[in-house]
Order: sequence, then structure tokens, then C-alpha cells
Amino acid sequence: MASPGNGAEPYPDHTTPAEHEVIDGILAGLTTREIAKRRGCSPRTVTTHLAALFQKTGVHSQAELAAFISEGLLSRNLTRGRDFARLTERETVIATRAAHGESCKLIAYRLGIARSTVSIALHRAMRELGVKTQAELVAKTHGL
Repeated sequence: MASPGNGAEPYPDHTTPAEHEVIDGILAGLTTREIAKRRGCSPRTVTTHLAALFQKTGVHSQAELAAFISEGLLSRNLTRGRDFARLTERETVIATRAAHGESCKLIAYRLGIARSTVSIALHRAMRELGVKTQAELVAKTHGL
């Protein structure tokens, strides 16, 4: 399997063209339904492709998949740009970790703070950035 961020192809090895389209949709911050509409298939078909991608990459969510695929892009400083300048330091740290696919529970554990504190800060950051899902957050962090 290709390792992200090492100059390899942007897609994991052994992925199909349909899976590439699903990945592109995720990186663009689209929902499963929007990806299905774009591809002209059912949301269930997209879900099947996602399950195959999760199996191939070892990730468990669309946000983690987006982070896996674009890891090199995510290593940039998240605070670049006007949108990110409006976030507090804590919101920036939490949004960065969430964009890398970490759950609120894991972020709370690693930062030594309450899970509710993480959820509130992430919600505020996402509202400030104009995104509704972690996949959209990933897309926003690298300007897609």
C-alpha cells in the first residue's frame, strides 16, 4: 500500500477508478449522497466503495481516510489564511487534530482535557470555518 506523504501516488495501491472518484469527493468535502449524485449511483454503492477503502487503508472514517490520503498536505501550518486566524489557539490545535482524523475522545485524552471541552471547541472552530463535517474540515485545511 502506498504511504501518504512520501511522494507516492495520491491513492492507495489497488484502488479502483470508482474508489478514486469517492476519494476525490471526500477530499472535496462532499457527503456520501453528494458523491453518489456526482457519480450517478446510489449512496449505498458509495458506502460499499468506502468500506473497501477503509479495509485497504486501515482507517475507520471518512475524515481519517481524507487525512490518510492527504497527510502531506495536512502537515502544512493550519493557521495559514484568514479563516484560521480567527480561531483561538485551543480551537486551532483541536481542529488540526480532528483534521488528522482523531476522535474527540482521543483528542481529549491526548490534551488532558474533558471530552466536552474538545467537542465545544471543535464545534466553534467548524462553525467559524463554515464546515459541518470532519471531512469538510480536512478539505478546508488544504484549500480544496
